[in-house]
Amino acid sequence: MATQTFMQSLTSAQLFGFSSTQLAGFTSTDLGYLTTTQFGDLTSTQLGGLTTTQLKGFGTADWAAISTSQINGLTSTQLAGLATTQIAAIGSTAIFGLTSGQLSGLTTAQMGVISTTAFSVLTSGQLSGLTTTQLSKISTADIALLTTSQLNGLTSTQLGGLTTTQITAISTTAFPGLSSGQLSGLTTAQLAKFTTADIALLTTSQVNGLTSTQLAGLTTQQIAAITSTAILGFTSGQLSGLTTAQMGVISTTSFSVLSSGQLSGLTTTQLAKISTADIAQLTTSQLNGLTSTQLVGFTTSQIAAISTTAFPGLSSGQLSGLTTTQLAKFTTADIALLTTSQVNGLTSTQLAGLTTSQIAAVTSTAILGFTSGQLSGLTTAQIGVISTTAFSVLSSGQLSGLTTTQLAKITTADIALLTTSQLNGLTSTQLVGFTTSQIAAISTTAFPGL
Repeated sequence: MATQTFMQSLTSAQLFGFSSTQLAGFTSTDLGYLTTTQFGDLTSTQLGGLTTTQLKGFGTADWAAISTSQINGLTSTQLAGLATTQIAAIGSTAIFGLTSGQLSGLTTAQMGVISTTAFSVLTSGQLSGLTTTQLSKISTADIALLTTSQLNGLTSTQLGGLTTTQITAISTTAFPGLSSGQLSGLTTAQLAKFTTADIALLTTSQVNGLTSTQLAGLTTQQIAAITSTAILGFTSGQLSGLTTAQMGVISTTSFSVLSSGQLSGLTTTQLAKISTADIAQLTTSQLNGLTSTQLVGFTTSQIAAISTTAFPGLSSGQLSGLTTTQLAKFTTADIALLTTSQVNGLTSTQLAGLTTSQIAAVTSTAILGFTSGQLSGLTTAQIGVISTTAFSVLSSGQLSGLTTTQLAKITTADIALLTTSQLNGLTSTQLVGFTTSQIAAISTTAFPGL
């Protein structure tokens, strides 16, 4: 055994001249006598030839001063044999010298003591070699320092092995570094740990990579935090997998940008949870993209919330599927926008269910879409409120279907506007049903039409 005096008297040249065989003759105690400066004179080759027992002789001050070149010369077996105090002493500069293979050979105990400073400088390449068991030992303080680049370098398997506590520690700054592929590998329990600030940073690509199961596992607070930009990344299938509670908290801003294609996948149960404020934001295109089945599932409050601007987007097919209760909720301003095609698609039952105020709002353009069968199904009260302007454009074919009871409710002002052609289209039975006041109101101009 060499003395401390002898060991510390060795010059750099002498140390450099020792062969691996010669160094192998020193004990761990002998090597421990070397000063930190002398330790720095040892080459990576010399250190690489020492046993794990010999390496344990070096103090923490030596390991704190080890260079990237020296540490790179150590084998995985040598590193795995170091004491945790020695590993903890390795600085952020030296740790750059470790390969992903060397790091993957460290024990979980050793991983747990790597200093936060040293861990923070590991490259994505170095981190990619760590096992899930090793990563699970990383402190939350270390996880909190991961950069976008470092986080992006982890595999889906590695991320899937992080504890929920570690997931919570990922900083909002680093979160955008997660790819859609990485996010898709996380469990619902892990995803639920991301803050609303994190969720608010999701991109369309990241959102699109999540499974329906993952999305359904997000909290309502997280769903509410999804931005109007990110929600465009949802497929109709992903949206249809959301719970009713989640649908109810999608922000009005986010809901307003959903495409007709995205909305088409929602169930009637989901749509029933949409707020009237959201419904009021629907555009013509969005409304037109809904199916008749979806619209029938709307509550009367939701129907009433459809804006007059969006109302024209409803097709005749969509309107024909609505209930009389739903139709009764449309405003007179909405009804005034009905086209001939929309009117023509309504059933006699639906028309008969409209209020007199709604019938009165039907324009002279829209009324041309009524068939004689539809008109004959109107109640006498409804017939009585058809505007004079609208009544004046009815064709002889349309008038021919009215019953004598209905005609009896036509105002004398309307009768006075009948043209020769309209009057000529009435049957004898219809005319016999006219009141004397109505007969008297027939204009001299129209009279020749009889």
